Amino acid sequence: MKTKLTYLADHDTRLIYLNGPRKQIELDWLLLFNHGATDEELEYIFDDRACFYTNEPKLRRGLESIHYHRLLNNDETLSEESAELQAVPLAQAAIDAMEKESATPIYLALNRPYKNLCTFGMGTISTPNEKSFAKGE
Repeated sequence: MKTKLTYLADHDTRLIYLNGPRKQIELDWLLLFNHGATDEELEYIFDDRACFYTNEPKLRRGLESIHYHRLLNNDETLSEESAELQAVPLAQAAIDAMEKESATPIYLALNRPYKNLCTFGMGTISTPNEKSFAKGE
């Protein structure tokens, strides 16, 4: 996987985030989708961040399939049984390396990238007209 995988766990369901360039996100999601790690649609949150739903057993099976086929493609002398035995710990290592996201919602401020935001307050916003709201007055 060329994108960074992170997740948000909610009981049996996992929301998997793909973080990276848009083209890599699409390629990695197709790889996961084609190997059975998900059957859900990819949803973009930002240009460099997208997500999909799955569960851990399905994700594990998909990652095992990806590693199994990569091992066989890269080493013609490797037997199918040996590739299968090696794919299981590689898939588990990929799952263990995934960083857990915070369940705290991300609030965006106008004209600021989401990565640089850290502290927000809740309150009332009032404005005499729509134009002054867009300017932040």
